[in-house]
Amino acid sequence: MTLSLNTGILDVSFCNLTEMPNFPKAELYVYNNTGITSFDWSFRGINQIHDFFDQLPQLTKLNISYNMLTSLPPSIFRLTNLKQLDFDYNNIALLPEDVAGLKSLEFISAKVNFLDKVPPELGELKKLSRIDITANFVFTIPSKVFQENSALTYLDFTACALTSLPNEISNLKNLQTLILDFNNLNYLPNTMSTMTSLKVLRMQFNNLTTLPLSISNLPIQILDLTYNQFLYYIDPRVELPYLEQLYISYTSLVKPWRCPLALKIYTVGPNVTDCSCSMPIRSTCQNNSDGFFWISRTSYKIMWRLFICPKHTHLYYDMLTVNNIYIE
Repeated sequence: MTLSLNTGILDVSFCNLTEMPNFPKAELYVYNNTGITSFDWSFRGINQIHDFFDQLPQLTKLNISYNMLTSLPPSIFRLTNLKQLDFDYNNIALLPEDVAGLKSLEFISAKVNFLDKVPPELGELKKLSRIDITANFVFTIPSKVFQENSALTYLDFTACALTSLPNEISNLKNLQTLILDFNNLNYLPNTMSTMTSLKVLRMQFNNLTTLPLSISNLPIQILDLTYNQFLYYIDPRVELPYLEQLYISYTSLVKPWRCPLALKIYTVGPNVTDCSCSMPIRSTCQNNSDGFFWISRTSYKIMWRLFICPKHTHLYYDMLTVNNIYIE
């Protein structure tokens, strides 16, 4: 266990302690007066923490991830200066409504727990900018979480079995990254047109059948639709002028879609190679690294031939060669 008087950090991770010490009040008084701002008790395998955090009112960062905790001590939710709360990889099933007391909270991470709901009170935390609830059992998100004037810039609800998103997500005008991989979503709300800061939208392994017109003209730069096997059609009126990377591996797209000409397409599925209009199709190759497109983090290098319709600026593509090169 180390206590840095200069930085105000109490770090008890990766040490030989096997249970949380029951600090005497006198010792906690000394800790308090040293101005402890960071407490790290991760990777300990403990299943209980003593309820002593009232004695650390200046705490701004708390990391209790990679343990076997089933609940959080009530005094944690009275830390009005706490900015970062990380309890990833535990067995916690409930985030209580008392979380509303964390008025300074900016980041909460609860990856890989047993949460079955998101407390609506998160919407009361006006400074909260990042939420990561990856790999829990959250089927729905309360609309109250997405309050107007929210500071949220990053949301990750990967692998939460979500079946829908509330229309109030449109309130997140500052949101830049929305990650919804590995859920059961078959549509996106048609209210997203006001999410004017959104740059990254990841929807891997869902059940989308199309994209809503409401995302048109949003500043999305990365759109990942990988493994949406029921995605057959995208309305040509959906225009994403800022799009740089489009991932459509293992979708069922069979219709053309208007995209920026500078777009890099990452896909490993067959698609159309002709256009319904009477304009001649201009054949070209967009090359990257000697004529190959890199498929992000896979074992394949793909060469593509792109067919561009000069009237509609649709991109058509077919696969020329697949070479198994290496595994990253």
